[in-house]
Amino acid sequence: MKIGHFVINFPSKREKIEVYGSERITYTLCKELSKMRHIIKVFIPFNKEFVEKQDNMTFYFYKSQFKIQSYNFSFSLLFDSVKHKLDVIHIHNDSPMAMLAGLRYAKKKKKPLVVTWHGDWLGATRIRKLSAFVLNKTLVKSCLSRADAIIVPSIGYVDESNVLGKYEDKIFEIPHGVDLDELRVPYSKEESKNILKLDDKTIVLYLSSVSEGKGAGLLLRAASKILTHNKDVQFVFVGGGRVNEFRELARRLGIDEHVRFTGYVNEKEKLLYYNSADVFVFPSMSKHEVFPVVTIESAAFGLPIIVSDLRIFENRIRDGYNGIYFKTGDENDLARKITYLLENEELRRRMGKNAREEVEKYYNSKTMAELTCRLYESLVGA
Repeated sequence: MKIGHFVINFPSKREKIEVYGSERITYTLCKELSKMRHIIKVFIPFNKEFVEKQDNMTFYFYKSQFKIQSYNFSFSLLFDSVKHKLDVIHIHNDSPMAMLAGLRYAKKKKKPLVVTWHGDWLGATRIRKLSAFVLNKTLVKSCLSRADAIIVPSIGYVDESNVLGKYEDKIFEIPHGVDLDELRVPYSKEESKNILKLDDKTIVLYLSSVSEGKGAGLLLRAASKILTHNKDVQFVFVGGGRVNEFRELARRLGIDEHVRFTGYVNEKEKLLYYNSADVFVFPSMSKHEVFPVVTIESAAFGLPIIVSDLRIFENRIRDGYNGIYFKTGDENDLARKITYLLENEELRRRMGKNAREEVEKYYNSKTMAELTCRLYESLVGA
């Protein structure tokens, strides 16, 4: 099959591009589908125009004419993408431009349309809330109504979503998966720490956009409580975002000597941080989390995870088995749960082993691609 993916961003060997959860998962899916001998074409609005090839995949980066907030808008993407011959259109709802171009292709060429729902569009500011409201009433509604299938990585998210409820008859659950071979690091934990120049302490890792909604401030406040009685721990925040604001918060809390902020790092460095860590914390406070990729990446490295008791994690994290829950937004409870794991090394190892085994069994990239391929085939009648 010839499959077209429309996405906000994509990894490139030519350009330095920051990619996050949905883009990384899309790349992993495309790579696995290409191994199955499908022809993959990926369409991306960008700040310059070029084409990149990799095995059976071709990435088309289209120059944008303007940008609104973090979204690129490209007329050439809208009109040139329909010149390609495709059997299935697969939209990822992380960019209005990508959604619009994919929807236009599916309507114009009368091709099956698949939408992967990476999460509702929301807004923290008044302008963003207004933008999300307008897009949900127009573009989102059009895409979901036209879609032949809607993929969600966790079926539990449907009840949390503001827009998916009326489309339950065409929703399919396909969990995210990671390529375990690509997550291998040829170094020991100690060697990884030395390469990164980390302290010889127990490492608590946060890897996500550094923001209040993701729980960065919450973790810092919990860290300040932990460090009053345990100085043999270092908190590492990996990810872009409003890093300077949280670095200043760490300074005000008097814990900056025990905290490292890396900013955005490349894939190679990211894996070293996972390999160096002892505990992974994902303290998000947003009920609109869908399926954070970091929860399975960290598990692939055998890390126990501490997560907010959000409903979305019910099918992923089993309390006391492969992770621990804390009360969402409660810095005192978070501090207690981190301390509990820090003081129980054998428990950390057992939970980490269980986490790794679950990824191997249920959350690998091959399974994700096979389930997606079966869905494509059911739509094209293969």
